[in-house]
Amino acid sequence: MSTFVYKLKSGFRSKMTSAPFVLAFILAAGALIRIAWLDGRGLWYDELYTVWASKLGIRSVISEAAASGHPPLYYLLGHFWFAVASGDVGVRMLSWAAGVATIGIVYLAGKELFDSGTGMWAAALAAFSPVLVWYSRQGTSYSWLVFLSVAFLWLLVRSAKRGGLFSWCGYMLTGAAVCLTYYLGPILIVAGWPLYWLVRERSSKRGGRWWLTGQAGLIAVALAISLTGRAKLARHWLVFSWPHPDLIVKGLLQVTVVFTGGDWMVNDLNYGGSVLSLPGPVVFLMASAAAAAALAIVFYSRHVRHRLIGKEAAALAILAFLLLIGPIIADVAMGRPLAARFYLWAAPPLLVLAGAALDAARRRSAALAGMTLLAVLLGLTAIELKFDDNRVGNWRALMATVSHNRGQNDLLYCFPLHECAVAASFYLSKPMPLTGGFPATDTDSIFFAAKGVPWDGYRSGYFTGSGLQLFSTSQANKRINEDVSGFNRVWLVDSDNSDGSSPATAERLQALEINWRLVDKWDFPGDMLFLFVRK
Repeated sequence: MSTFVYKLKSGFRSKMTSAPFVLAFILAAGALIRIAWLDGRGLWYDELYTVWASKLGIRSVISEAAASGHPPLYYLLGHFWFAVASGDVGVRMLSWAAGVATIGIVYLAGKELFDSGTGMWAAALAAFSPVLVWYSRQGTSYSWLVFLSVAFLWLLVRSAKRGGLFSWCGYMLTGAAVCLTYYLGPILIVAGWPLYWLVRERSSKRGGRWWLTGQAGLIAVALAISLTGRAKLARHWLVFSWPHPDLIVKGLLQVTVVFTGGDWMVNDLNYGGSVLSLPGPVVFLMASAAAAAALAIVFYSRHVRHRLIGKEAAALAILAFLLLIGPIIADVAMGRPLAARFYLWAAPPLLVLAGAALDAARRRSAALAGMTLLAVLLGLTAIELKFDDNRVGNWRALMATVSHNRGQNDLLYCFPLHECAVAASFYLSKPMPLTGGFPATDTDSIFFAAKGVPWDGYRSGYFTGSGLQLFSTSQANKRINEDVSGFNRVWLVDSDNSDGSSPATAERLQALEINWRLVDKWDFPGDMLFLFVRK
C-alpha cells in the first residue's frame, strides 16, 4: 500500500515514469464515479426533451433546436445515438463519454501550458469535480460543451506555441463545434484572443497569419449560425435589457458556491438552480473564504508565486474570467436566472490553474494539500451522487404507474403539456391519447392549442405564446370537459407543484369532478397524478 501511495504522489511530478500509470488510474476513477448509479434517477425534462427532439427527422431536428434556443450539433449527434441507445443509462452514455474524455484533455492542456505535473493534478481535480461529474451524468449537451471547449483550449495553446497544420485545423474545427453546440459559443472564441497573444511563440511569423485565418473562419461560422437560425430562434431568449451591475457582481460571487459544491448545493439552497437569489452575506463569506485560501496558497511558497504570476497563468485567469462574465452578463441582460450549465466551461481552466499551484508547491506540501482537496471534492461528489433533486419530477415512476394501470379508451391529460409529452414518448410502454395545456404564469388561466392539435415542439410556437389561445377559468373548465368527452377514464397530470394546492390545479380538479369521480391519486416528487372515471 505504501508503495502505491508513493507512486501516486510521485506521478504528479513532471519527470516521473509512473505518470502514465497514474493518469490511467485517474481516468478509470473518473469513469467509475461518473457511471455509478447512473440509472438511480429517471430522466428529467431537459434530458427527455433532448431525446424527443433528436429523434425527429434531420430537417426537423435543426429547426426544433433553433426554436428552443440551441444550435443543432448535439441534437444531430443524438439523432443517431438515441436511435440505438435505450433506457436512462443509454441516453446518458454520450455525456459520460464526453466527461471521461474531458479528464484526458484537461491533462493535455495543463501539460501544454505548464508541465505534466500540472496536467496530472488538473486531471485529478477534474475527475472528482462535483460540477463536472454532475453534468457528465445528464443526457444533455453541456458535458460535450465542456469537452469541446477544453479541446479548443488545448489546441489553441498548442497552435500558439508550436504551430502546425494539425493544431490549427483542430483549433478551428473545435471552435466551430462549440459554436454549433452552445448559443454563447462566440464568447469562447473572443476569450481565446488574450490567451493566444500571451502564450504565442513570437519567433513564428506564420503563426499570426494562421491565427487571423482561424478567427475569420470562426467568425464566419458564428455569423452563418446566427443568420440561418435568426427567423427560427426562440425570441423570448433574445429580448435584452441593460444588465444590472449588482446582479453581475453577485453572480460572479456565487460561482464559488457552484464550482465548490456543484448543482446539488445550489438546488438545495435555492429552488430551480438559480444562483441569483442566495443570501448576499452567505455568498460573500463563501467567496471571501475561497479567496483567502487562494491567497494563502499563493503567498505560502515562492515557487507558487512565481508560477502564478507568469504569462501562462495570467492567460488562463483572463480566459476563465471571460468565460464566467460573458454568460453572466448575457443571461442577466435577458432576465434569465443563472445556473451552473451557463458558465460550466470556465471550470477546467480554473482546475488547470489550481493544478499549476499544486505542482509548484513543495513536494510534501503539495501532496498534503492536493490529497486533502481531492478528498473534499470526492466527498462532495459522493453526496451529489445520492442527491435527488425532487423539484425536477419523477417521470419514470409516473409513467410506469400509468402504463401498469391503464385501461381501454384512457386519456392522458397533462399540465403543462410539453413536459408530459416528451416523458410519455420515452417512458410509456404503448402510445395513448394525450393532450392538455400550459398554465399561465401568476394567473388561473390556461393556454390551449387548437383542439386536436398535439404538442409538436417549440418550432410550432408553443410555450412562446404564438399558436396558443388563453382561456379564462370558465372557458378553461368548458374546454377541459370538451377534451375529455368520449373517453372512459382520464389520467390528469399536474407538474406545476408537488402538493396540488395551486389555484390552477384546483380549477382543473373542479372542472373534472362535475361529471367525473376521482378514484385514485399519486404524489410523485414534483408531480401529481390523478385518475378519474365517469360518474
